[in-house]
Amino acid sequence: MAVRLTRGESVKQTRRRLLDAAETLFIERGFHAASLDAVAERAGFSKGAVYSRFDHKADLFLALLEERNPRIVEAFADLLAEAGSGADLIGAFGRWWVERMREGSAWSLVLVEFWTSAGRDPALRERFAQSHERLMLALAKRTDDAAERLGVQLAVSSLDLARITTALGRGLQLERLLDPGAVDEATMSWAFGSFAHPRPELLDETSTPPTGMAT
Repeated sequence: MAVRLTRGESVKQTRRRLLDAAETLFIERGFHAASLDAVAERAGFSKGAVYSRFDHKADLFLALLEERNPRIVEAFADLLAEAGSGADLIGAFGRWWVERMREGSAWSLVLVEFWTSAGRDPALRERFAQSHERLMLALAKRTDDAAERLGVQLAVSSLDLARITTALGRGLQLERLLDPGAVDEATMSWAFGSFAHPRPELLDETSTPPTGMAT
């Protein structure tokens, strides 16, 4: 006998199926080539099921980001938890990007498409910027927590560090989109390791963060 879902459960299940279908189509076809109609068809719903929940394809993509970003932060936090020194803390950014590199370039391609589109649309750019800022702040908070645990004071703010390393990671990913062999895991690790070793001024492991604040 089939279990009857409550209205709330049905709404959540419908949303879940739409998001899963959208993610699959974005990866298969790209952001521009995928359509809301195709998402509805792939999820097994009428067009109305999509349009009643998402006004535009960008709304659907941003909803996907809001689900993906917390998972990204938690994966990063797991790597930070393994850090035993300031150098390990900086190195965690590199290990995090190496793991994301192993996932392949499919999502990176979609994100680049969306990023470019958002850059040309002021309203969409603002919404995307807010989503991206929440991600950066979450990464920064996890970094601050790790720095406080290790008794390390960063010479740059954790938010700046999140932005710089994200820009580096995305840039290396773009290089791999053109030539997958151009950037291997060793190169990725070295690039991030250079933050901790050739430039030790980024860290002052002898200093103690002000009480109640890690900087």
